[in-house]
Amino acid sequence: MGSLKIFLQQQTYILHL
Repeated sequence: MGSLKIFLQQQTYILHL
């Protein structure tokens, strides 16, 4: 599940660019 959490964090980062 750790990699899924990292994926969600990356998506959030991209949305905030």
